[in-house]
Amino acid sequence: MFSHYVAERLAQGPAPDLRRVFQYVETKLTGDNYELDNAFATCFLENLMNRVPGSIAPASLVSLLGPKAREFCRGYDEWCGIRTEGLW
Repeated sequence: MFSHYVAERLAQGPAPDLRRVFQYVETKLTGDNYELDNAFATCFLENLMNRVPGSIAPASLVSLLGPKAREFCRGYDEWCGIRTEGLW
């Protein structure tokens, strides 16, 4: 999965070269195609959030999130009963 590649990159530290990937994800989260939006949210962002703070430092991920992705990740935090550093 693509999220596994991104997770590996983020596990190495901040990855500004991934900014375009997250900008693309943000465009999909602000679109009107619910199925595609949901797929991006669950398959991509949840896979990354599951690795924070274990193998991905929160700052490495949070710094790349756009407004809609942040909103989704905050909701995921609430669902999990945690508060990811830098996300709140």
